Amino acid sequence: DGIPLAEMNTSMTINATAMWLLALYEVAAEEQRATPADLAGTTQNDIIKEYLSRGTYVFPPGPSMRLITDMVAYTVTSIPKWNPINICSYHLQEAGATPAQELAYALSTAIAVLDSVRDSGQVPAAEFGRVVGRISFFVNAGLRFVGEMCKIRALARLWDDITRERYGVTDAKARRLRYGVQVNSLGLTEAQPENNVQRIVLEMLGVTLSKNARARAVQLPAWNEALGLPRPWDQQWSLRLQQV
Repeated sequence: DGIPLAEMNTSMTINATAMWLLALYEVAAEEQRATPADLAGTTQNDIIKEYLSRGTYVFPPGPSMRLITDMVAYTVTSIPKWNPINICSYHLQEAGATPAQELAYALSTAIAVLDSVRDSGQVPAAEFGRVVGRISFFVNAGLRFVGEMCKIRALARLWDDITRERYGVTDAKARRLRYGVQVNSLGLTEAQPENNVQRIVLEMLGVTLSKNARARAVQLPAWNEALGLPRPWDQQWSLRLQQV
């Protein structure tokens, strides 16, 4: 109550129930006399990643893909400032994927989603660039320094190639890789947790050195995340690491 939804950008880290959360969010905005066109934000909505790496998918892949497809098509036409899917490769690496495998599975998921939206006929071919322009990624950055740096650079180049050659998107801005990064929390240790600072810095460095593939958002965990919830001082230190 009292939070002006039309003036915010809301990110929902939600997948299997993304369509319901977005519907509730839209109704709450309408009660404030805002229109869907006023709303900005992101629903992660990557149920395929849930199926591959987390086991929290609720629905099998076929119905999951249909839900994703319908939601992408709906937001592009009705909530144009909304990012309908945040393809989340982060959990793929936590489930055991190498950087190269993380990249491959993320792009495979993106292609599957875009193919499904295109083939559904819900978005005119002339407007398909708008669909591509709303796709975003959430990427892991682990301790394999060279591999992680190359992964980020390769992802940006491959995304540009795929969206141009496979989908015929001519607008370079629509083809631009839009992604955020979280460094690998699963690699942080409970034993001698102060050494996690070096791990976090090294993982972050691989992202910042990825020329021409600048991340839009970066998340750094606290040094003692393996022990429990961070205190304000721990959170501040995480922020200082990012600034440095």
